[in-house]
Amino acid sequence: MNRKTPQQREDSRKTSFEPLKSEKYYLLNRLGDGGFCEVFKAKDLENNQYVAIKRVDRSKRAFAKYPPKDVEKKVKKLIYREANIMRALNHPNLIKFYDMVEDGEEIFIAMQLAEGGELFDRIIKRGKFTEKDAAGVIAQVITAIIYMHDKGYVHRDIKPENILFDNNNDDSKIYITDFGLSREIEEKMLTNCGTVDYSAPELLKSKLTKCGYGPEVDNWSIGVVSYILLCGYPPFYSSSQDDGEIKKQIMAGTYHFHHPHWDNISKHAKSFVAGLLTVNPAERLSLKNALEHPWIKQESPITADIYPLIEARLKDTIAKQRWRCLGLAAEAVHLLAVHSHSLIERRPSLMAIPVVTG
Repeated sequence: MNRKTPQQREDSRKTSFEPLKSEKYYLLNRLGDGGFCEVFKAKDLENNQYVAIKRVDRSKRAFAKYPPKDVEKKVKKLIYREANIMRALNHPNLIKFYDMVEDGEEIFIAMQLAEGGELFDRIIKRGKFTEKDAAGVIAQVITAIIYMHDKGYVHRDIKPENILFDNNNDDSKIYITDFGLSREIEEKMLTNCGTVDYSAPELLKSKLTKCGYGPEVDNWSIGVVSYILLCGYPPFYSSSQDDGEIKKQIMAGTYHFHHPHWDNISKHAKSFVAGLLTVNPAERLSLKNALEHPWIKQESPITADIYPLIEARLKDTIAKQRWRCLGLAAEAVHLLAVHSHSLIERRPSLMAIPVVTG
């Protein structure tokens, strides 16, 4: 793992890109929006390819009802940080950054377009899912995050919504997207950020303990995603969607392989999840060891279809998480305007550069 030198950290924070002609892109259908940004499918006229374009309005009028007056400067800083991180990464399972264009008070960010859908949606659409399939997806995620860590970056927002399929083919590879909360790995990271359900114990306690955390927070998040893939529901859960209760469970490492939902799941799968959901980051399964775990290697592939067993629970999980995110998105805009950078990151980032697929 490479820690960034002071000069490298300074380079990654630069807020200048060579200006490019905005007429290079032709915006097509709108794919989504998030407060002060919109995401479009677009045509790159010079390279004759489809891309995802995020259009960010950083003008004062976009934040007229939110103090302080310099909020658009904060947005620009975060947008550029994310773009610079994306630009520094080049891995087959990470969404690629193509271009950034400033046009007056708007910023246009062009990136790779993934059209195969989000992880959970893809599973439901396909209607079939096995442990072998789950291991294949997680192996790609691990490979990409090992690369990020080796390059000196931590993701901090690994969750199913940020795992996309390239296309609709059965053998489609996956991409990790949304680097809005990513940052350079430093000795003592304290920012409490990301989505609570996927947050590691040491991240949730960082402000209180002042001990900080390391890139192992990504390992924990991968463990949570793996758990959900195998049973259809999250390991840490509150029927009232109470963040406080969920945080208590996470910090205590309180989860179970419930009967009967886990009865038909292999012992190797349970061992893999347990290794990643270890509270002490020093004892947590490393990603390089995870990649060599028997469940990931699948030397004797487990091909029994578990989709009929997880379908109802998975659909319920998706519905609850998306409903919850509607409220969190509105809160994120308010936090951005009122609080400091560290508080902005407590909720899903609207400053991220997502690839939203149709």
